[in-house]
Amino acid sequence: MTKNMTRRGLALGAAFALATTGLTGLPASAAVGIELDSNGTSGVYGAVEAQAFTLTANGNAEYPVGNAGLLRVHVKNVSGSTASAFKINGTTLDAVDGGDGLNSIALATSGTTVSALGTTAGDTAVMGLGQTKATGNAAGTSVMTSPFTFSFTSTAVDNTPGVYEVTVFADTNNNGAKDSGELASATRTVTFYDLADVTGTVTLAAVTEGDTAVSGTLVYQNLDMAQMAVTDVGVFLEAGDGTKLGGDSDGAVLVDMILEGATSTDGTAGVVEWDATNNYFEFTSAALGTDINGLEAALVKATYVKAHALHDAVGGGAPVAADKLLTATSALVPALNSGAITVDTVDSATTTNATAAATVTADVALNSSYAVRAIVKDTATTPALLPGAAVTAKVTVVGATLAATAGAVVSVTINGTTYTDATKLPGATGVAQLALTTDANGEAIVNITTAGFGNGHDVVVAFTTENRTATITTNNATIAYSAYVVGAIDGVTTADGSPVVVNVSVRDQFGGKPANGTFRVASDWVSSTQVTANATAASEGSAAVVNGEASLSILDNGTGAGLNKYDIDLATLAVDGSYASTASVIDAFEINISSNTVGSVVITDSGSSVVTQDATTKVYTDALVAGNNGSGELLLVDLSNHDGLNDITTVATDVTSAVGATITGTTKTLGTATSASVAVAGAMVTLSAPGIMFNYTADGSIEHYSVGSITVPADKSGNFTVSAWSNTAGKHTVTVTSNGASATLVLDSFDGAASTTGTSLVVDAPDYVAAGSTVIVKATVTDKFGNPVVLTANADAAGDISVTYAGPGLAVTASADATSAAGVAQVAYFLGSNDTGTITITARYDANGDEDYLDTGDLTVTKTITIGDAPVTQKVNAGSFKGYVAVYA
Repeated sequence: MTKNMTRRGLALGAAFALATTGLTGLPASAAVGIELDSNGTSGVYGAVEAQAFTLTANGNAEYPVGNAGLLRVHVKNVSGSTASAFKINGTTLDAVDGGDGLNSIALATSGTTVSALGTTAGDTAVMGLGQTKATGNAAGTSVMTSPFTFSFTSTAVDNTPGVYEVTVFADTNNNGAKDSGELASATRTVTFYDLADVTGTVTLAAVTEGDTAVSGTLVYQNLDMAQMAVTDVGVFLEAGDGTKLGGDSDGAVLVDMILEGATSTDGTAGVVEWDATNNYFEFTSAALGTDINGLEAALVKATYVKAHALHDAVGGGAPVAADKLLTATSALVPALNSGAITVDTVDSATTTNATAAATVTADVALNSSYAVRAIVKDTATTPALLPGAAVTAKVTVVGATLAATAGAVVSVTINGTTYTDATKLPGATGVAQLALTTDANGEAIVNITTAGFGNGHDVVVAFTTENRTATITTNNATIAYSAYVVGAIDGVTTADGSPVVVNVSVRDQFGGKPANGTFRVASDWVSSTQVTANATAASEGSAAVVNGEASLSILDNGTGAGLNKYDIDLATLAVDGSYASTASVIDAFEINISSNTVGSVVITDSGSSVVTQDATTKVYTDALVAGNNGSGELLLVDLSNHDGLNDITTVATDVTSAVGATITGTTKTLGTATSASVAVAGAMVTLSAPGIMFNYTADGSIEHYSVGSITVPADKSGNFTVSAWSNTAGKHTVTVTSNGASATLVLDSFDGAASTTGTSLVVDAPDYVAAGSTVIVKATVTDKFGNPVVLTANADAAGDISVTYAGPGLAVTASADATSAAGVAQVAYFLGSNDTGTITITARYDANGDEDYLDTGDLTVTKTITIGDAPVTQKVNAGSFKGYVAVYA
């Protein structure tokens, strides 16, 4: 009796405190309120049978903190299931507080509060957390907090889940009942499902031929997944035909491939993890190996991979294949659209001209704007650029520490967004990569601007398409200028008393020109051997560099034939107009004082192939070397012009796939009966040939490409060297001229097209053919440049052709599986005089030789021929006659 009276006093005290705070009698819709949500804050109130489900409750910002002790939990059993394991703030509630001081609160009206809930539909219970006698306080005193957690679990049977309504309220009068007018939260309906009723959905990430792993996401319907134990979930992967994909320890036996929860002891095949950011489970199989030795066979084109969601009984251990939830998700493994991805800079005045490759390192101007690109090509034997390909890009910074402090901003701007925090860069942990799409040129471009970087600091961009990756590292470099002699190599020839003009170009390492007034070019006299009077230092001169160019005139102040030498220097101008520093452009540049002029051009043997000259016609012939890496190998790309000194925003033709022919020769005087011809230094030489792309390398590094014709200087010994490529097979004639003298060189011959490079299949056949005649059908295969493609029957790892005939007639040649030197395959049939109907010709070209005729680059053409005469068309004239329409045939 005393105990009950004490509790009534406590209740009255609580009621008084509530009244003094203004809470008494407030309607449930008042601003002061109580919030109740799932502990996973997902807004989903479902769990698997035997899983503890936890809710979080609190008075909102306007609820007085001192009234937390009034909060109670009202639970209604809707389904009539058995609930248990009630906890508040992690403390298990006793079934009955019978005065022993355990963790339930006795109420003024009933004397006790039970945490047990009846198993009849409609049963209710009110629960709270109280003090124990062991704490030295009055037993049963409320120790409810705001916020607090409430958890419990329940049984469930198939098709009949356990359902409960949970409400948190402020028990103003401490009567253990949720009375009208007392503050209350929204009622949450918590549902516990039998495992047989749980459904899981697996979404497989796009898989592609050649992948080495399978990944995706896993979602369980109607469950608060944030509260699920990851060790209870999993994914079962199998091939579309049910083949097992896992392997035992040595890979000898195929077993079920189960991806288990991340905390599992067995994660060798891959793991499933909870993604709290996106509120789903995600999984990734491990790299190919013995534990998943069947997966590689499944990840080939035109096959399927199936995935099942798994869930084991709560606390039952790791899931197995038998724990599958509903049907599988299947994903077709398509053939790769991309055959290769390479990276490069977008050539500009702030980038070096890099060569596209899978891994590239290129210098960029320190703290400048520039762009990098991924170049995607298809899977054809002769790859073509692939527009519309999805590409992602991850960006990292090496060396520089991104920051935004006062007066010391270090930043990188990526496609218009400025970053001063490396953890926010595209592709950083938890940050999405850039999503790009290749344009009509097969390019995905990332624009970059750096600020506050130091010399040697890098921006790294890793591009990915399908399962292919390419990475470019752009190294910030301080700008440095160099000078190049243009139109000469190491010497020239001039007449006595005539000045020589040496043209010099100044560029930085990115092709940029210096500001005017920055540099001068000067000649520094070294020596003279003129026979009458030597040239002197008075012949020296200088010229300002304007718009990156300087024309340096060197006056011949000596007399007679001989050889003058000068150093050509690049001088940096100081503020006072003096030369602050100098750098050598070329040392000992030779000016040959002579009356000699070019009278003949001699073609020499370059050593890469044999050059001969016809004794009668005087025509030179270069017997090009056939085959891979031979001088006659075709360059199967579009040929284009490129000035390596000035074309900084265009890309030179990629010549890496063919060596090219080397043309060497010497410019000489015209010999006489009494004097042998001698070399003429520094003459200009022009080489011309339709369909040939020439290349000349100036100053050892500046590449000049020109299609059809090129003009190059000879060196001080009269020698010149030019490379030549062709994308069309056969002989090509080159005309070489200098100062009116000429020579003819036949490049004999460039290779034919490879069997794998066909891009065109044309069937030549009539639409109609008369009975009693012979049907002849030709199929011609050529490459992109019109070269005939020669195909050999049953050639392994080479292109194949198949031409078949379906219809009446007697076979002359029933089918064809090879082409002639002209790239033509032919079939012929003799038709009987009574034959009728149609003939179907099917021509197929297989580029890679696997004879499936289904790959990118494979070609199929069908032609239907009708036996009989072609329809007769007759011209009809229409006019009018006495009001009628008259038709005249």
